[in-house]
Amino acid sequence: MSNTLWYNQPASAWQEALPLGNGRLGAMIFGGVRRDRIQLNEDTLWGGSPYTPASPSSQPHLKDIRKHLQDGQFDKAELLGDQTFLGTPPRQPAYQTVGDIFIEMHNVPEVISSNYRRELCLDNAQAKVDFTYKEIDYSRRYLVSPSHQVLAVSISATRPNALNLNIFTSSPHASTSIAFDGNNTFILSGQASPENGMNSGITFQVRCSIMSKGGTTKASAGQLQVRDATEITLYVAIATNHVRYDNISGDPDSITSATLRRCIHLPFDTVASATALDHKRLFDRVSLILPSTPQDVKPTDVRLAEFTAGGVDPGLIGLYFQFGRYLLICSSRPGSQPANLQGIWNDSLDPGWGCGYTININTQMNYWLAEPGGLGEMVEPLIELVKDLAETGRQTARIMYGVDGWVCHQSTDLWRATAPCVGARWSLWPTGGAWLCRHLWDHYDYGRDLEYLRAIYPVLKEACRFFISSMVEDSISGHMVTSPSCSPENVHGANGSSTTLCAGPTMDNQIIRDLLEHTRKATELLDEDPVFRTQLAALASKLVPTQVGSDGRILEWQNDLDTREPEPHHRHTSHLYGVYPSSQICLDATPELAEAAKATLIARGEPGTGWAAAWRLNLWARLQDTAKAGDMLQTLLGHLTYPNLFDVHPPQSKGYTLGTFQIDGNLGGAAGILEMLVQSPEGTDDIWVLPALARQLPSGRLCGVRVRGAWTVDIEWKDNVLSHVMLTAGIAGTRRVHHQGISKDVNLEAGQSVKLVSARLSIA
Repeated sequence: MSNTLWYNQPASAWQEALPLGNGRLGAMIFGGVRRDRIQLNEDTLWGGSPYTPASPSSQPHLKDIRKHLQDGQFDKAELLGDQTFLGTPPRQPAYQTVGDIFIEMHNVPEVISSNYRRELCLDNAQAKVDFTYKEIDYSRRYLVSPSHQVLAVSISATRPNALNLNIFTSSPHASTSIAFDGNNTFILSGQASPENGMNSGITFQVRCSIMSKGGTTKASAGQLQVRDATEITLYVAIATNHVRYDNISGDPDSITSATLRRCIHLPFDTVASATALDHKRLFDRVSLILPSTPQDVKPTDVRLAEFTAGGVDPGLIGLYFQFGRYLLICSSRPGSQPANLQGIWNDSLDPGWGCGYTININTQMNYWLAEPGGLGEMVEPLIELVKDLAETGRQTARIMYGVDGWVCHQSTDLWRATAPCVGARWSLWPTGGAWLCRHLWDHYDYGRDLEYLRAIYPVLKEACRFFISSMVEDSISGHMVTSPSCSPENVHGANGSSTTLCAGPTMDNQIIRDLLEHTRKATELLDEDPVFRTQLAALASKLVPTQVGSDGRILEWQNDLDTREPEPHHRHTSHLYGVYPSSQICLDATPELAEAAKATLIARGEPGTGWAAAWRLNLWARLQDTAKAGDMLQTLLGHLTYPNLFDVHPPQSKGYTLGTFQIDGNLGGAAGILEMLVQSPEGTDDIWVLPALARQLPSGRLCGVRVRGAWTVDIEWKDNVLSHVMLTAGIAGTRRVHHQGISKDVNLEAGQSVKLVSARLSIA
């Protein structure tokens, strides 16, 4: 089974181009014959400048918003929230494209009907375009190097001195200039575009240098012109003046100059070898081998179309899974920004939802794959983001709520904004930061590094302090609730209202319950703060428990809230957070709630976005419903995936003018494939093997999956029957393995392995 996407034609649209990245730099490869476009990104090129959005005038109005909610005047609460409880500016700035580099070749046609191949190899993180014209074989190779921090392009021809081409750049930013350094380098300098009434403080530079074998190179007419060459290598460095969220004193000119000085005389193959080695160190940790079929030798877009039509292609599912891991490696590395709504790939100045960090599901979904998928280091940028939010969120908690701790609402950006924005119905939701804290805990739970836990404990503690000091007592139930809040983006319709705002939605209680429990465990493991531990337990005991309504579904809002539920098929399944990514609701410990969760999912209906399908895939897998999990996998890959395997959002259409790429569907979908094969719920030492094996995956082999407690799992199955499980302990301990009603306790010392064979889990 090949880990390669390939096509018989160039990309005709951005959603067909192939992504490369090193966490910081992104490139989309179109592969045109005569004119090749390479679209560029740098992960700190955003609108805006360092700013503090928290509004000092908001706090006096908080009690009135809460009073409106308590009195059932929900629309009044939203109106007052819009008028008084949003940050400044009301919309966060966006992540922006850098621009493009074009390679325009002479003596070749616009289109070649045969002898053309465009590919992306996931194994070595390299794209390639090959074509033949007039008995000359042309080849282009592309990569983005993590170690050398450049985009590198190699162009060659089999006939000596056959390469004649021009290389030039363009950018949609209004404030740009182009200069040349000798006859082999151009420099694009610019400033990010203003938006939302904010001038941008970000400046950037693109520096492109050429080396050629044979021929001549000169700068003329705003281009680098290469004539009569046999081989050409381009190195492109990109930088901004961003240092951190409160510091833009960097010097992009000196950074790009130094970057190219370090690699300009290196052969392309040297940079390519270093890139492949660095990539494979991460990518090769987990493998998924599925049965070969005749589909394996077909172009990726053909395979996808035939899969959509009902074709059998397990190899395409394996390719989609590894593509998800590839995207995470390329968009989130130590030292980079976290993966945003589109990872790092964006061709617009005004992308959907600002291409920022939407933390009511999307950013979190980006990282569900990381720990089990063997990519724990890729979570580091997210951890650093949360540490930053703990700093800026402390101001928001104090200024807008008048309380201790830190808070972040529905979204954030490069500048670590934490105040509500856009509108009260979207962003008066105070548990976004608390949900992000779950990833800090998961990073500990998979590795069990106490020094790491000690380092992030203050962030967890301060997040708890916000809720200890800000939650209010519900006048009817006596429980402690968040107010104001919402079940993200979903209108409840209570009392005929048209708002989302409420007090104490189910999702909040589930998220806060996890936060309090994780922090309580941390105090025990670190032997710290016994008094604070008591406070955590006291608040946890006053949270509203997850409840089942009279129709057998999980209640999304408190049971005293008479809702009309105007959107019963809403894309969010927020009140099922307790099923996944949490483990508060599970088949063995809470069977009644698990059945109610199934009823909730059925009533929610078909998803309309890729990420919604990915969440449902994970939910059905966690609930061990093989058929429903398989249905969601078919929907996600077959109906909500572009030809380059990018995820579609919204609507449920592949029309490029209608849909938008969001990476969460890719990364969440890959996590869901793992969840069908191996589960490691938190709070237990249990490992579930093949808990939701979909019909599309009757046979296969999965190696290197990480489970909680620093163990790894390899499994093999054939014709829907387990062949064996191999467990390897990173640290000593006991795990209970489950498969189809059989359970086996396994005790291992660090470094030991054991093989369990057949569905009976017999020790080999």
